[in-house]
Amino acid sequence: MLVNLGCGNEVLGDVKIDIYRSPSVDVVADLDFSIPIRDGCCDVIYSKNLLEHLKNPFNFIREMFRVLKMDGVIVLITDNAGYWRFHLSNYMFVKSGVHVGGYEGKLLDKHYALFTSEHLRNLFEDAGFRIIDIRFCEAPVFGRFSLLRIIIDKVLSVFPFFYNLAFPRIFVKAKKI
Repeated sequence: MLVNLGCGNEVLGDVKIDIYRSPSVDVVADLDFSIPIRDGCCDVIYSKNLLEHLKNPFNFIREMFRVLKMDGVIVLITDNAGYWRFHLSNYMFVKSGVHVGGYEGKLLDKHYALFTSEHLRNLFEDAGFRIIDIRFCEAPVFGRFSLLRIIIDKVLSVFPFFYNLAFPRIFVKAKKI
């Protein structure tokens, strides 16, 4: 069974859970507290752009461990704390709400944390997972200045010292051992 946690409008998964109702959501639940699935029944958990919205990410990671079968796999994508635009928006566009405290219209849609790859490695290993893969990854680029952002990302990715600044997301694949 593949479970999509924080699915939004995505249709991937046998069971799709989110805090907001949408046509693709099977179960409405606040994943900050618990995952409404019995112990050890999931083969794969997929979660994209949810972890940074949770007040207690370690509790969420422990809950994923609880509901996974032995040798079950997690695929998680979350925001990269090192991405250059997040820092720029924090200092220049604080009122925009992007990555600095929420969005208009949804009271619960706030960012509580951004992560580095080492933060994620520590959280997952402390919860009992074995990391299979952890790496920086791209995300779709929309809106004004899209071409400029793509160019800046590509230029930064060429230089090893600036590599982590070039990618907005971190991909984690981990296994319950």
